[in-house]
Amino acid sequence: TLEKALVLNAEESRLKKQEKAARMELIEHTKAAIESVTDEQALDLLHRKWVTPLVERLQQLPDEVVDGLVKRVQALCDKYATTLPDLDRQIRDTERELYDMLGDLTGSENNMAGIQELRRLLIGDFYA
Repeated sequence: TLEKALVLNAEESRLKKQEKAARMELIEHTKAAIESVTDEQALDLLHRKWVTPLVERLQQLPDEVVDGLVKRVQALCDKYATTLPDLDRQIRDTERELYDMLGDLTGSENNMAGIQELRRLLIGDFYA
């Protein structure tokens, strides 16, 4: 196992040297590539990397603003789709149904007096 450890240690050292050499070669190639870039190439790269995406994003902004506004207006339309006259009509219909249902109830004299008073109040709302 000591022999195996020595072999593995030697292999690790060789691989580290290889990695260091490859890294240095990459750095040298990168440096050479950067130094050989012409002004025209640099401007082209700058344009493709920064200017074009920025312009495209700026062109999208008005559409996003309009889309957001459309969604907000639609939400308001949905929220207020039921008008006050519609709500009033629904309330009156429900009160009429309640009035009719209260007429079907039976109970003690006191209970019936209370129910009649409630029906009288509901009838008053119908003609208000």
